[in-house]
Amino acid sequence: MRSARALNGEITEDLKGLLYPPSHVMGPEGKERLTSLGKRQGLLKNRTKDLGGELSGSGEGTPSIPFGLLEKIGEAGQAMGESEESLKAHDPFAARPHEERAIQRLSEAKETLEKARQECSLKGIGNRGASLFREGQGRAAHFGRVEIPTRDAYKVPKEYREEILKAMEDGLPEKYRALNRSYFERLIK
Repeated sequence: MRSARALNGEITEDLKGLLYPPSHVMGPEGKERLTSLGKRQGLLKNRTKDLGGELSGSGEGTPSIPFGLLEKIGEAGQAMGESEESLKAHDPFAARPHEERAIQRLSEAKETLEKARQECSLKGIGNRGASLFREGQGRAAHFGRVEIPTRDAYKVPKEYREEILKAMEDGLPEKYRALNRSYFERLIK
């Protein structure tokens, strides 16, 4: 088993060398291409991190920013940074899993946004959330249904009104008067 594992390791390394040549075997064109890809990856990483920063000020869990979105964007940015370092080091083999992780996290973020958009559509919010989010400079607003109360909704029950009138006829309790007097004396001082 040990010799088979060692042989398997050697074969894997030989295949890596054939499929993904190390930087000392790569020509200047290949190295320059990987460096260029690393720079592009760095720009995408920075844009992703900027987006995450802008969205984090809005508050996760609001209608504009669904739960889990910021985490997925942050993980994508981190994976892009790791890929950038591997590409700049002329190691595309090491960059590949980071690229795949970044793509996966961005896909999950897109699915999260799609799901939130569908929920907004079902609630009758439509696309107002996204446009108002941009117009509000990153502040999230509540777009749920608002019930406008009727005139009778603010009418105080008859028993409560009668109790207040009776209390007014009885006058203020002495303890309350003393507290008021004390308060205003302290204000004057």
